[in-house]
Amino acid sequence: MLYLLLYPLHTHYVGFGVLRYETFRSVMAGLAALALSLALGPVLIDRFRAMHLGQTIRDEVPQAQPEEGRHPHDGRSY
Repeated sequence: MLYLLLYPLHTHYVGFGVLRYETFRSVMAGLAALALSLALGPVLIDRFRAMHLGQTIRDEVPQAQPEEGRHPHDGRSY
């Protein structure tokens, strides 16, 4: 954990004192995850396409809604 490595430096450097706040560490973890996903996302997508991994889409898609009048409430709003 970076906290255990960096927090002892707060006695020598002014900026490392902010590491004791859990909110700051949570925000930094979220920003690090976002940066990592934005950096590695396109690389992984290209690699998956090269390996022909993906989702197959059916040619015939069933109709999402049945015909009108077959609903339990017959289109009336209650």
